[in-house]
Amino acid sequence: MSAAGDILAGLLRDLSAREGAAISETVGICRVDETICADAEALARLGEVGRLVAAEGLGTLKVYGTFSGEIDPATHPYEDLETEPLRVVLTKASEPGWCYFLTEAGFAASLRDDFVAEPLAIWVATTFAPFASMTLTVAPWGGARTPPEAGTPPERPRKLVRDLTHGRTPPLIGPWLLTTPPATGSAVFDAWSAVAVEKLAFSLTYEVRSVDGEERVVLKGPRATPVAVVPSSSDWPTQIREPLTEAATWVYAAPREAEARFLFLNNHLSLDWRDGLHWPDGLLHLLPGSLASARESYAFHLQDQSKDALKTLGDLRKSLQDEVARAQAATRDLLSALWRDLAVAGVVLAL
Repeated sequence: MSAAGDILAGLLRDLSAREGAAISETVGICRVDETICADAEALARLGEVGRLVAAEGLGTLKVYGTFSGEIDPATHPYEDLETEPLRVVLTKASEPGWCYFLTEAGFAASLRDDFVAEPLAIWVATTFAPFASMTLTVAPWGGARTPPEAGTPPERPRKLVRDLTHGRTPPLIGPWLLTTPPATGSAVFDAWSAVAVEKLAFSLTYEVRSVDGEERVVLKGPRATPVAVVPSSSDWPTQIREPLTEAATWVYAAPREAEARFLFLNNHLSLDWRDGLHWPDGLLHLLPGSLASARESYAFHLQDQSKDALKTLGDLRKSLQDEVARAQAATRDLLSALWRDLAVAGVVLAL
């Protein structure tokens, strides 16, 4: 991690360690409330870090005393603040396609917000192995500052899933489709993975509904009984991430084929589902087999389409040949009649 990220994260970590202090972070702000400066050196450190934040283009760092209001830590006498509770607020710089987090908790909490709707490069001020999804790169401080290159965008899940809860199914699938896994695990990757598997699971069901405060999912196929939604176990993200990523990539990565693939997968999940299984935990047992069956059925579907297309092409070719033959026959008849008329006219003139 670079010096600036290390210094800034270390300062906020130390401030939040004070008794009664609390730190919170969003994509735009990181703040520590109800903290104090232990001595004049700590207050001077606040001033130095504030200048560093401005020099690095990271935003602005402001300090507020409960009684004194906004203060300049570089010039304010420590004696006036010795026991006064302080609020330290970092307003982060805004830059298209890039943002940063100083805490793992702030990163984890913000993943459910809409800021990941656009391709984005994210820095987190801790040491971990970087990773990337279709539209996100997540790296330690000082990593790539440009988001993944935009290719053909995948289909939007809400075009296929009837989400009557208006919140379970993600508007976009790209942030949750892992393309470059980390070399080693980390708390940062675990936080992303926990959100990703939830988003992916609710992108594969035909319908999500809430009945008397309890959520249910419905699969499009022979089984019409709604399946209860039950919170997953803590180790579920690690176990299901790869099968879910494989299934969601197969369904959504090619927009033109997404609807047909979505329906084939739903049909086979519905066929394979068993009483007593809950969503999404039941996917762990059934998804690999259902996906294999859906792929096979889809391949046969494409073969049938190819046969139909070839038959249609053959019929069209035969029809065209018949039309050409009729046109040629009509032309011959016309020429014959013309020559006959000319011959008759010649005889008349000769007489």
